[in-house]
Amino acid sequence: MRRLAALVLAALAAGCGTTEDGKDTPPPLPPEPAGGGAWESAGYHISGAVPAGWTRHPSEDSLVALSADGGEMALRVLVVDATFLRPDEQVLERVLEGRWTKVSTSRFDFLGASAVRGDFLSSDGLTASTHILWEWNEGASPGRKFVFHATIVTSPQEHARLVRGFEEFVGGIRLDLLGPDVRVPELALSGGWTARSLPRERALEVAGCRIPAETDPFCDRSVPVAGWMDVRDRLREKRLEGGTLTAEEAWRESLAHYNLALHMLWAQVGAPAEKREEARTSPLQYLQSFARMNAALAINAALVVKLRARRDALPWGDAARMQANATVLEALAVFLKTGELDAETRRGLLDAAGAPACDYRDLATAWWKELGATETAAAVSALARGREALAGERFEDAEEHAREALAATGGQWPEAHRLIAAAAFESGRVANAAGAARSAVAALPRSANLLLEDAEILVAANRPDEALAVLDSNDGLIRDSLPDNALVLEALRAMAWERKGDGEGARAAVEAVLKLWREGGAAPVAWDFGALARALGDSGPARGRLSALSDLLRGRGTQEGLRAAWGLGR
Repeated sequence: MRRLAALVLAALAAGCGTTEDGKDTPPPLPPEPAGGGAWESAGYHISGAVPAGWTRHPSEDSLVALSADGGEMALRVLVVDATFLRPDEQVLERVLEGRWTKVSTSRFDFLGASAVRGDFLSSDGLTASTHILWEWNEGASPGRKFVFHATIVTSPQEHARLVRGFEEFVGGIRLDLLGPDVRVPELALSGGWTARSLPRERALEVAGCRIPAETDPFCDRSVPVAGWMDVRDRLREKRLEGGTLTAEEAWRESLAHYNLALHMLWAQVGAPAEKREEARTSPLQYLQSFARMNAALAINAALVVKLRARRDALPWGDAARMQANATVLEALAVFLKTGELDAETRRGLLDAAGAPACDYRDLATAWWKELGATETAAAVSALARGREALAGERFEDAEEHAREALAATGGQWPEAHRLIAAAAFESGRVANAAGAARSAVAALPRSANLLLEDAEILVAANRPDEALAVLDSNDGLIRDSLPDNALVLEALRAMAWERKGDGEGARAAVEAVLKLWREGGAAPVAWDFGALARALGDSGPARGRLSALSDLLRGRGTQEGLRAAWGLGR
């Protein structure tokens, strides 16, 4: 803390934007004419407005220097390592120690995070000042952060009048949530892998896989990094004081750890590897350790949320998805730090690759199967082209691209088998689709979703005995994956019995669907039974029964309608 205070004090005395080694400082902007109404400093991703009655002056040691009759304001900034302590009341007091006497200090929410404010008097009592100190990670280069310091100096008599202009000035500050305007080199990893930084997006690209993924629902950049640190710290303090987190707080805690892990993974590429004098770790070492720690804590927090939701019969799909995502993020943190993945980490990757929902399934699959970076990138690229072809109903092209992915990975890419199954089914080759679905299951064992897709295509191909065998032999695995999947399992079981001509078995499965539906709170299920619906056509008794099942599960039908369609009593 003393070291941070000393650095802040030295920077404020020497000029804005300095660092301990003089590096990472954006070039100074040319002085702006006095009296400007708006101001900005693109190098620090900050802008604002000049309050009425105040005049701006060129300054060599401040981002903004203002004056009015009876007072002066300034905004300065220091670029520091991410390892430095966060500004708080004690840091502010130490920064001003020996020059000002504290009247009061407090913390408040500012720009989505916390800031510290202090009112001070000079030792002779003739001068008053107010200071606001806060940190900002966005816009800083990897491994660094900004510490901003806004201040007003005036007489005690004028302070109450002029501080309103200061509050207006600070309240009008806007900070940019985009990443830094720097070029970050690629980080070479072991085994031919590389991590390429996308600075403006604060993202990494590894073998064609983007982190955070564009589909990742838990990456929340509307909250600054410092804001997520505040959430984490407040909830940790509550727990240390013996309090119990509510369900909402527990979920917020998992989001905090998750988003901090994402930031720290990105910030490692290009972060300084050298250790400063008297520092315990370098910025790179700090980020390596805390990225893995936050990913692991996100896994644990999401697991707690999931178990609590299961106990209370509430939806827990989001928690399971975060748990799978964070498992891959932790593996990435391990790989960035050590260059290898141990057996325990690989076991977790198998669970993530086979999870009902995971936004980093490709990376999980590649590392679990111990594929190389070149093979992985080729598979990811080919599958992207294949999915585009499937969406455009170019089924032969879709299969061709899927086979490119299989060729690159020695037939070990389950998503390619899924794409072949989808293309084959859409083009009317149901038997081929069933074979591809079975290959997908073989390429990724223990995946509940792949097993359900396999069973659905088998029912669609009018092979109900095989479908029932898949469902029966994997009943426990599918039920434990997600409550939604248990409903889909029973619905497919009902349709398999119906296709087999066994009304008793079909009605028993429908009763199981209704029981699970009531126990699950009637939450909609994201499964459209598209393959089976197309196989059954637009009309007929079987199609009507499937529609009743599908409508209920998707929240558009009723229990009474389902019972009527299947000939069940009330």
